[in-house]
Amino acid sequence: MEILQVRIATVFMLDPALHLFIRKLGEKGYITPRVRPTLEGVDIGFIEPPSVIAGAPAGVIAGKGNIKIDYNLVRRALGIESPIPEEVIKAVNEVEDILKEIGIDLKQKALIPYEVIVIAEEFLKPKFEDNVYLFEDILGFNLRLAKTSFIMDKGDPSSNKWFHMEIFPLWGAYKPEEKKNPHRLTITYRDEKSKLLNFLEHLEDILKKLIDKV
Repeated sequence: MEILQVRIATVFMLDPALHLFIRKLGEKGYITPRVRPTLEGVDIGFIEPPSVIAGAPAGVIAGKGNIKIDYNLVRRALGIESPIPEEVIKAVNEVEDILKEIGIDLKQKALIPYEVIVIAEEFLKPKFEDNVYLFEDILGFNLRLAKTSFIMDKGDPSSNKWFHMEIFPLWGAYKPEEKKNPHRLTITYRDEKSKLLNFLEHLEDILKKLIDKV
């Protein structure tokens, strides 16, 4: 199992005081960019050029080791990212402490307090790929399920309690004669902070158990 990305994001109703937030990150040992207050808000010299995340550009505003912290000025979304779950957990607690210092309570000021996104890859043969659908009379050949997704039973994708997992082959490396092929696993999970951090603490074990069942 190779974990490529672990990301936890918060979406705010209003932009936090970014100049204060970035300055506090610098005090905690993060590399931070130049920040200049303007009449409209702040001008940030992002550490890395903005890249598209969730359909809108997000620029990196802080970094330390493998950790990157980005902010999406369009969606008002703060993201913390690393391939190492333990680093994300530590950074989440640091960021939450800073937000409290500048007067921001996530329970009151955030539309989505916490959302975890995980991307991983593994060589596997999912059970659902054994499902063959008979279309030979229509197409001249049958079809087999190769990609699928799972969602929280009775869950609401617009709520702050949601789980979505998707599994699909990496077609560039796919070989039908092989018993196992490389697959990508993506998870979006929203819940209470304690449950999400527990999920990250045991991430690799949980992913293996999920894969065993599908």
